[in-house]
Amino acid sequence: MKVNVGRIGLLLASSLALAACTPPPPEVVNTQVRFVNAAAGSTTMNVFYGETPKNTSPVPYGSVFPKADAYAIVPSGGLTYSLCLDGLLTCTKKDQTIDTAKDKPKTVVLVGTKDTSDDTGTNPRPLEILSFSDETTIPASDKAKIRVIHAASVPGANNVDIYITDPNAPLSGLPPALEYKKSYDYREVAAGTLRLRVTAPGVTSSLLVDSGPLTLAAGKVYTAVIFNPDAAGFGVGLLTDK
Repeated sequence: MKVNVGRIGLLLASSLALAACTPPPPEVVNTQVRFVNAAAGSTTMNVFYGETPKNTSPVPYGSVFPKADAYAIVPSGGLTYSLCLDGLLTCTKKDQTIDTAKDKPKTVVLVGTKDTSDDTGTNPRPLEILSFSDETTIPASDKAKIRVIHAASVPGANNVDIYITDPNAPLSGLPPALEYKKSYDYREVAAGTLRLRVTAPGVTSSLLVDSGPLTLAAGKVYTAVIFNPDAAGFGVGLLTDK
C-alpha cells in the first residue's frame, strides 16, 4: 500500500494551525462575596447561586441575622444569586446579579423591613440590596482599619453621627453624618480596645447604640454594620474583612 506522505503532512499541519487558532478555555477564577442579613423582622437568610435558584453546594449559604463573618467562594464574573428569608419561605430577592472580580471581595447587605406594615406607613423601608467593595490592603503594623455601614431601617434614623473613640472618651467634635444605606470610607485607627457610639445628628446627650468595648487587632481590617434588631432600637455587628 502506498502512503501519501505529503497528504498526511498537510493534514497534520492543518490540525496544528487550527489548534493554534483555538483559544484555551477561560480560567475559572474564584473570588469572595460576603452576604449580610440586616433586614428587620427576619432571623435567617439563605443565599442560592444560579437562576433556578440552586446553590453550588448541597446546602445553601446561610447568614444568621445580623452577623455574617465569613466569605463565600464564588466564580468571578457575573454572579446570579437569590436571597431567601426565614427558611426559604420568602424569596423576595430572586435572580439578583453582581459583578465579581479576582482579589476584589465584596459585601452584599440586605436592608429594609420584611413586613413594611411594621414601618407605621410613614417611612416605608422596602427590602433592598446594597453592594460594597471591601478593603484589600492591610493597615500599618500597629493600626487597624474600620468602616461603618448604616443598615438600620428604623424610620427617623435617616442620618446618624458615629463616634469611634477610646472606651471612656467623651463625645466631642462633630463627625460627618452617615446616611441610611451608605458607608463611611475605611479609616485607620490605633489597634486595641475601642468603642462605637451612634447618636442622632448633633446630639451627644443620648445614644442610639453603644457597642461597648470592641477589640481591633493590629494589621486587621473590619466592617461595622449598624442595624436594628427590632423596632425598638439599634445594634451593631463587627465583621472581619481581612
